[in-house]
Amino acid sequence: MTDFPRTQSEIENALRQQLRDDFGDDIDLTENSIFSTLARVLATVFAQNQEQSLQDVYDSAFIDTATGSDLDAVVALAGIQRRSAINATGVERFNANGPVSADSVIPRGTTVQTDGTDPIVFETTERAVLRYLDGFEQTDTLNEYDGDVGSASIVTTTVYDGLRSLQLDSTAESHVYNADNVLQRGSAHRGHVNVTDGSVAHSTYGIQSLAEYYQVTVDPDSNLLQLSVVEDGTPTVLDQTTVVVPSNTWLAIDHEWNIETDHTITVTDTTTGNTVGTLSGSDSSYVAGPVGFKIDANSTAYFDEFGMQHVGVNIRAVDGGPSGNVGANAITSLPVSIAGISAVTNPFPVGDTDLTNTKAVRFVDGTDAETDAELRSRAKEAVSEGGSATADAIVADLLNNVEGVSSVSLYENKTDTDNTPSGLPPYSFEAVVYGGDSLDIAESIYDNKAVTATDYGGARGTEVTETVVSDVNEQQWDISFTRPTEVPISVTVDIIVDETYAGNTVLRDSVVSYVGGINSDGEETLGLGVGDNVRIDELRDRLVDEENGVVGLDYSVDGTPLSTTPTKTTIDGLEVIQIGANEVAQADATNGSIVINSRQQ
Repeated sequence: MTDFPRTQSEIENALRQQLRDDFGDDIDLTENSIFSTLARVLATVFAQNQEQSLQDVYDSAFIDTATGSDLDAVVALAGIQRRSAINATGVERFNANGPVSADSVIPRGTTVQTDGTDPIVFETTERAVLRYLDGFEQTDTLNEYDGDVGSASIVTTTVYDGLRSLQLDSTAESHVYNADNVLQRGSAHRGHVNVTDGSVAHSTYGIQSLAEYYQVTVDPDSNLLQLSVVEDGTPTVLDQTTVVVPSNTWLAIDHEWNIETDHTITVTDTTTGNTVGTLSGSDSSYVAGPVGFKIDANSTAYFDEFGMQHVGVNIRAVDGGPSGNVGANAITSLPVSIAGISAVTNPFPVGDTDLTNTKAVRFVDGTDAETDAELRSRAKEAVSEGGSATADAIVADLLNNVEGVSSVSLYENKTDTDNTPSGLPPYSFEAVVYGGDSLDIAESIYDNKAVTATDYGGARGTEVTETVVSDVNEQQWDISFTRPTEVPISVTVDIIVDETYAGNTVLRDSVVSYVGGINSDGEETLGLGVGDNVRIDELRDRLVDEENGVVGLDYSVDGTPLSTTPTKTTIDGLEVIQIGANEVAQADATNGSIVINSRQQ
């Protein structure tokens, strides 16, 4: 076999020999003959074009010499796909101009970016609310509060702002909170407290239960400010300071709870504007939870005007690669303004894997797509191990190339042990896929699975089988995979509305847009992903929306204005409907499972 590429001289000699073979040894091949000139010209053309093309074709067929898209095609024969660029993640801070007096909603998918003519663009991966927590102006009752509400009352005698405040007055220690007013790491809020002589008051947050929370203690008698974490009812002091703490005056307490688990507290005398004292400590016991109000035994204190100052929202770079790993305070542009938001920034470097986000998940480092050398090495290793990397190819193609697929989990049984019916057969895999067209999913699995791998469905959800027709020989193959088990969500809510009420249909569709399922037009809507819990506070936000004419929840019916099936539980301080790892929540606006009872204000 001739080696490629041949040199120009080798090609010219081959052409001269071919001329002799065709026309005889007496052909004129002297230096200036027409045949010698023709051989030189053809040899030059072939050497510069054809020979290199033949070499390129030859190289493209082998793993050691193929590059770029040619290498992608070669390794695909073994069920392997180049790992795409990874998008960097981080946290963006949305700032209000001081404590808010009304809720500001930051929708999922909100775009933020760096400054300049060629900005790096990020988007939020969750919906967040910069909340007005409470000023106690809306009602004379505390029906929406939990805890020792018998020791609490709404009063008009001692207020910071407006007409009302909350008074805690008891011969025993009392603690109340509103489960709707949830904060999480990465946020800051300000509240106001007025402590009477001889009393001790606490501003609490991150409440998991009445025995687990963070608290800021204000003790004028002992001239003590203290920051503690309470676990099983026992406080552990994180920081304290002895300063002159005024009583019978309104103090502003600023609570900073950042993603590095640091807590910074600043107490200010609102009469003089002077700082009373500061506290700081580090603790990661809790990730999220409501704010609350607490006093010691034989104490009296007033609380008023609690509102968030900023909220941290998880973000992801729109484009993969290291360009998304920007430094702290680099993402300062909000292309589309949001009411109530005055500025945005990222307090910490994006992609710094030493940090965790508001959900306590580590930041993701943005990296380039897999290089040829890395892909070549991984493919060789995978082939030597019998194609163990096939899972990567299946998952990547489903997520990246099948429209509508939002979640994929893949399970393998690489042994000869049969684990059916609750598990997998020998040497098989199960793809659990949420979203996307079933036939498109089956075709993706067929294109990327190894020839000897057995696709299986139904072990962790509902089996789906589609018939795929080969493009090569039109042979038909049945491909099986699994859809996650659907958990139907029922909601019953009692609301108070005004004359601008948008109607029950709008509210039902709002619930479906969050949870996912069937809207009032009968169309499928993607919402929460596989394994995502349904947050009760998020449901309340969707239902109680002044833009839709909903003033608030109606506690006058039975004291429980919002109920769900399945029933709610509390996880990490959040009230949720718990969804299993291979389940997906689904709501339906057409079958009567979302019941809305409204009355005019």
